[in-house]
Amino acid sequence: MLISTYSKRKKEDLIILLKEELKKKVHTIHNVVEICMILNALVKSKIYDEHLFVKLSNIIAENVIRNHVHVRDICVIAYCYACILYKNMNFFKILAQKIVLLMDDINLVDLCRILYAYMRVDQNFYHILKLSALKLANVMDSSTISDVINCVHFLPILKEVVEARNDATTKRIDPHHHIDGSLNYSIDYVHFLNYIINVFNEKLLSYLNLLSANQVSNLFYIYSRYNILISLSKMDIFISHIRNMKLASELKIYILYSLAILLKNYESNNNSGLYSCDLLDINKIFVKHNGEHFVDQTHNRKDNIKCLNKHDYDAMKNNLLCCLKQWEDDINLFVNDYDICSIQDIIKVLTIFLILNHTRNSLISNIKTYVIMNYKSVNEHNAYTLMFYFQKLNVINDDEDFAQILKCKIKSLK
Repeated sequence: MLISTYSKRKKEDLIILLKEELKKKVHTIHNVVEICMILNALVKSKIYDEHLFVKLSNIIAENVIRNHVHVRDICVIAYCYACILYKNMNFFKILAQKIVLLMDDINLVDLCRILYAYMRVDQNFYHILKLSALKLANVMDSSTISDVINCVHFLPILKEVVEARNDATTKRIDPHHHIDGSLNYSIDYVHFLNYIINVFNEKLLSYLNLLSANQVSNLFYIYSRYNILISLSKMDIFISHIRNMKLASELKIYILYSLAILLKNYESNNNSGLYSCDLLDINKIFVKHNGEHFVDQTHNRKDNIKCLNKHDYDAMKNNLLCCLKQWEDDINLFVNDYDICSIQDIIKVLTIFLILNHTRNSLISNIKTYVIMNYKSVNEHNAYTLMFYFQKLNVINDDEDFAQILKCKIKSLK
């Protein structure tokens, strides 16, 4: 199991050598747990050897059919083979049939792996995906808060899979490509993603009083960075709760920055018409059709889903402004503490000001002082970024000395 050990240490050269040795002895491996560790190591290291993966898949299929294999191991295997876009769909069917039989034993991580695997492979695995959708809320109910928070990390990769599918469908010349009309159903993957996200949002909202400050910060960091949405009604509840939490000044900046980015994301998503913040209807995901009139719903999307209207947008923006004004004194104190405040924190504060279209003269003045006092630690990229924000906020035109300081810094670093 040296491959697994070295993958954790990111020793790719050694992993490649061990992989070559493994190919010579692959016929001696029969333990599925060991195979899972090998697959995990190879996938994490982005090492794909078709010959080795085919040999391992044959051993796995025989074990899954003839022996008792833990459902967790099967889910890991499905996930790893989906990561490399393994082309043998019969192998995925064998795994799916076994997973369905063991579905009552899965946990939330297993279920997220199933969703990723069977949403990514290029075939319509209707049965296992619908069963997973039906199980999701119940499995989440029996999970711990930590499990749910940890599995939020699956949302960005599921979103990436769906967007790749949506892009591929949009570019197709033949709208019926890769759709099995004889089955008389289709899967709307965008709606499916919306459904999964909303089940997570419902559960996170129910846990709200139990979440720590760091968990809230990490949650909104993921949602803002990967453009994952929460309905505005739920956002109001989150923001009201956050305003009453005891937070360190640094976390106040991080959370407010994430929420401001989320506000910006709502605006861009509203224009794209791709995502819905309030979809919990499975019947809109798995759609049965008349075989003679089968249509690819994703290719012919006419929904024009709207995430929020102008009133909702303004309401959220006002909520964030109230939050900013409530925390401004603490943020000011943080900016003045040069031992803990970094230039990246300063840029986050300026980003918040720009998105919310709000400035406070005393805080802007202290930020300028921070930049002057920490002049040596400002790199070229940061200098350009600071100049951009100060110009956008229109707070540099009346301060020629400070503008000259930034220009000199930029010039000195070229």
